[in-house]
Amino acid sequence: MRVGFIGLGNIGGPMALRVVKGGYQTAVFDIKREAADPHLKAGAEWADSAATLAAQSDVILVSVPGPAEIDQVVFGPQGILQTVKPGAVYVELSTTLPSNMRRIHDALQSRGAHAIDAPVSGGAPRAATGELAVWIGGDARTYEQVKPVLSTFGNKLTYMGAIGMGLTAKLVHNQMLYSTLQVIAESFAMGVKAGLSSEILLKVARDGAYGNLLNMLPRAVIGGDFKWADFGMGHITRKDQMVANQYGRELDVPQPLANLVEQKMIETIHFARK
Repeated sequence: MRVGFIGLGNIGGPMALRVVKGGYQTAVFDIKREAADPHLKAGAEWADSAATLAAQSDVILVSVPGPAEIDQVVFGPQGILQTVKPGAVYVELSTTLPSNMRRIHDALQSRGAHAIDAPVSGGAPRAATGELAVWIGGDARTYEQVKPVLSTFGNKLTYMGAIGMGLTAKLVHNQMLYSTLQVIAESFAMGVKAGLSSEILLKVARDGAYGNLLNMLPRAVIGGDFKWADFGMGHITRKDQMVANQYGRELDVPQPLANLVEQKMIETIHFARK
């Protein structure tokens, strides 16, 4: 099996190196030739373009910044669509819209090739150690065909379903992550401004109910109603949130999301009375 890897950046570089060191005959391409130095030293071959790489690859892995770069790699004048081999498998490791992935899938299918989405999560350190989470969408048999390659850099592989479902999982995960980080930033800013250290606040987060959040999630979300009441949102929790937000205002700490959460609590209590 000949593997091609496009995109040797912060995440792609370590993943590609894992593929090379996993024993696969690998060609690599990046817009920065020097990014391939570690891979070439490890035994990879250089390809002058995405099209050149696709012409010689049975599996094509792509890890680039976003939708514009993906379109260039696939549909550009030196894109893989020009030379992809029938039966080859395109694996999208980047983050893009599921609708864009379906468009790529259909375009490759018209050339007799296959495509799956397999976005990753875990960051560069876990990419280097082969401990990424990989969420796969697409034909299950195609996934099984390339699973050994994905396993060189991922140890938490989960098949999600049809094409685009891996990306859907990634977008849900990232939205939760970044929204949570914003709330944490708001709350920590209030605590630090009041005189507590970040270190002690981290202990507070770990020791209290917040530290048990992931264990609480199944009870709250399985069933699909996603009612705020299922998350324990009632008069007591609204009171706690209200007091915290009042304290934030006393300290002149901007907390837009924390205040929005209080409004959602009020809304929940109001509808529960009806």
